[in-house]
Amino acid sequence: MLRVGVRADGLPWAYRKARGELVGYDIDLVEGLVRSLGVRLEVREACLEALESWLDSGRIELAVGGIQTSPQRAVRHQLSQGDQRVHLVGRPLVLAVSDPQLLTGDLRDQLRSELVGPSGQLSLQLLPLADKRQFFSAAGPACFDGLLISAEAGSSWAVLHPRTSLIAPFADRLAGELVWAIAGDDVALCRYINAWLARGQMEALFSHWVRIEG
Repeated sequence: MLRVGVRADGLPWAYRKARGELVGYDIDLVEGLVRSLGVRLEVREACLEALESWLDSGRIELAVGGIQTSPQRAVRHQLSQGDQRVHLVGRPLVLAVSDPQLLTGDLRDQLRSELVGPSGQLSLQLLPLADKRQFFSAAGPACFDGLLISAEAGSSWAVLHPRTSLIAPFADRLAGELVWAIAGDDVALCRYINAWLARGQMEALFSHWVRIEG
């Protein structure tokens, strides 16, 4: 049995369709992984903070669903190799951030530099969200001016919420990689996952779940 924690707000990497079926880029990958390992899959859904706590306690072996790499996360957990490069986008004033690990001084400096130039001034407040769906709720517009999100995930959320607009002002200058977080010190599992991810099946999944081709 491989117990996998899935980020509940992980569209398009992991999400439930209208009839409740759990699908997405990472779900396809995980299902392929368990077939390769010859084990059964148990999925548990939660917010990102809960998933990381479950990794610490050993309640799950793996966490997936559009999780970006960060130095803080790498110190806390074993991380797989990057399986997909993503690019941050946002509105001119970005307030909501769905991944608190991204809330660093470096990110604030990068945003200020990108939005107003190295010598410009910008009053910027970045607020962590437990779940992206808070931003898209009825109360969201009154609380936030924008959401910092990867362009790849943002395109899917914008389809579901057509009253929002997605802009990509940073091109490739603010980019990161998606990873899987692995519980404990299971070096063998980490090596297996990295070798399995290196087989190069991501482009087809990216075209299907993000570009929505075919």
